[in-house]
Amino acid sequence: MKLDYRGHGGTIDQRKHRRATGDLMAVVGTAQGRAVQGRLKDLSLSGARMEASFLLERESEVWLLFRVPHAEAVEHVLAPAKVVRLHHANEETIVYGMRFTEVPERSRAVIDEYVARATGAECVCG
Repeated sequence: MKLDYRGHGGTIDQRKHRRATGDLMAVVGTAQGRAVQGRLKDLSLSGARMEASFLLERESEVWLLFRVPHAEAVEHVLAPAKVVRLHHANEETIVYGMRFTEVPERSRAVIDEYVARATGAECVCG
């Protein structure tokens, strides 16, 4: 969440966790049994920003399956998530704010290491 403090020099980022920008392919599984593809444009321990060409409803519960470069290999992360924001970037692309829910500990560690490497920060997961 960004708070607008234009009169005081700009905006202040109030996010809970740091984010790494990227372009990770993700498969999105819906409650209706659909599996569709999107692109994760940023990633954090608490969620992701995803661009896609399909419509999901706000508050929809989905599963995200994506591959994260990790150490010498690539790790698959399966994370339940909820659509918390969406807006149409253009006629073909919808941008979603996805909040992760109950991510397994191993997946959290993989995400944390990816974000730490991308941002030059230290890992926060154990």
